[in-house]
Amino acid sequence: MKKPATRSNSFLKVGIGFIILFLLNIAGSFLFTRLDLTTEKRHSLTPETVQMIEDLDDVVFIRVYLEGEFPADFKRLRSAVKERLDELKAYAGKKIQYEFINPSENPDQKTRQQTWQRLVERGLEPTEITIQGKDALERKIIFPGAIMSYRGKEVALQILRSQETAPGPETMNSSINNLEYNIANNIRRLTEKTSKRVGILAGQGELGEQDIADFKKAASDLYTVEEVRIDSQVSALKNFDCLIIAKPDSQFTEKNKFIIDQFIMKGGTVLWCVDGISANMDSLAGTSKQEVLGMSQNINLNDMLFTYGARIESNLIIDRSCAPIALKVGQFGDQPNYKLFPWYFHPVLISNGKHPITVNIDPVVTQFVSKVDTVGFPFIKKTVLLSTSENSIIQRAPVRINLGIVGLKLDFKRAGSGPQPVAVLLEGKFKSAYPPERIDGRITSSKMINYQKEAIKPTKMIVIGDGDVIRNPVDKGRNLFYPLGYDKNLKRKVYGNREFLLNSLNYLLDDSGLIAVRSREIKLRKLNEEKLLNERTRWQVINVVTPLVLVIAMGVILFFIRKKKYA
Repeated sequence: MKKPATRSNSFLKVGIGFIILFLLNIAGSFLFTRLDLTTEKRHSLTPETVQMIEDLDDVVFIRVYLEGEFPADFKRLRSAVKERLDELKAYAGKKIQYEFINPSENPDQKTRQQTWQRLVERGLEPTEITIQGKDALERKIIFPGAIMSYRGKEVALQILRSQETAPGPETMNSSINNLEYNIANNIRRLTEKTSKRVGILAGQGELGEQDIADFKKAASDLYTVEEVRIDSQVSALKNFDCLIIAKPDSQFTEKNKFIIDQFIMKGGTVLWCVDGISANMDSLAGTSKQEVLGMSQNINLNDMLFTYGARIESNLIIDRSCAPIALKVGQFGDQPNYKLFPWYFHPVLISNGKHPITVNIDPVVTQFVSKVDTVGFPFIKKTVLLSTSENSIIQRAPVRINLGIVGLKLDFKRAGSGPQPVAVLLEGKFKSAYPPERIDGRITSSKMINYQKEAIKPTKMIVIGDGDVIRNPVDKGRNLFYPLGYDKNLKRKVYGNREFLLNSLNYLLDDSGLIAVRSREIKLRKLNEEKLLNERTRWQVINVVTPLVLVIAMGVILFFIRKKKYA
């Protein structure tokens, strides 16, 4: 009598289970949620990216050229790309489509080279790697990138960005960190109807095109970037959203200043990279005394910046936290022997990360930087973005800049001036540096000029007391430029100048979403190599023996349970 009842109860339980699963599936089709338990939310998209892809009007198709036999690091990169694309697809549905392609799968060498050439022409850069073949090491060409297309438009996505021939774990981790930003930025480029325009001022002795080539290239991926000359033309800045002034060395005329002022009053934003002291490494290298005199630089901007709430002081800051300089200390055989010394005139600034512009960026290197002081005007919000370290000393103009400083033992703690602001963000409704009583009435009444005595809406500007913060290293002999933040002595990109300036540009143009995505950090958690070496055998034994012991223990327990139940 008990057996039929037991069988009925079992069928009933199974039936209830199927009904619950069926109801859960129906609920899942209406409710969408994802759970990420990692500390830095490495498997989640930022809200800004989610919003952008949910607003897509058509399909974005992504062809990823990361298919084939790769070393472990590249397999990890491929897996990360697929995981990120799957995450995008989970929110965008059919509007995100992708496929992985092996550009080297054709056995014919000529056909492979033609495929590679087409990819290069479309904007992808090849990478040569070494893999272990059957008999020996083999060199292989791969294309760690993708081609993204949308409504007939196409952009190249370089997934792996490295200055090294053999990218290490840090490079791979950096590429994985930037996956969401690079994909989201390219989708934005494909889908936006109008691009914001950024003008780089020329005509006042600013940095040359090659000196800012890396920043201009990076900014051009986001906006339309053009050189602009004012030349007393009232409408010169009319169609621009942001103006970049990079290390001018000649005086501004009042007319050109007025045109910049009215650009700000009508909602324009400005990134000022201006020196307080006239000094550079080229002039130091060109003198036999190994010394130059840093003099105050008067380019007729002080009164204008003062009106907006900032002042670039005529001083230089030396700092114990600084970049190295390579100096010749003798001969090593028939070759000159160089040694690295701390070069206090090039402070390295470590961000506190309290503002979106500076969060998660590497230290920023400066050259002959001056203090940026803030002044009055409570209606202007002032935020210090970058400061020197506690061990910094202010030197008033004129300043002797001598290579012999590397041999001095400076007491920074006793003589230090404390942290000094060198980059300041100003936000608010600025007053014009040219009030009505200061200018001709014909100007204020001109419809063509459309004079404004104060900003028509709240706007922003960033003032940096160093023009070289935006300068990338240049090899003039080979006519090449290095990435912004590259250290020639260390032969790699070390500093976060590019990221800081791009974040600044994004903030000035109200692209806070790009800052949020770029500022994400996925930590590379390395194993303790010393501990790994000392405890390797122990953990190998644990990993091999523990599963066997658990299986045997479970078998014994089940044996006694069955024996007790059925004996």
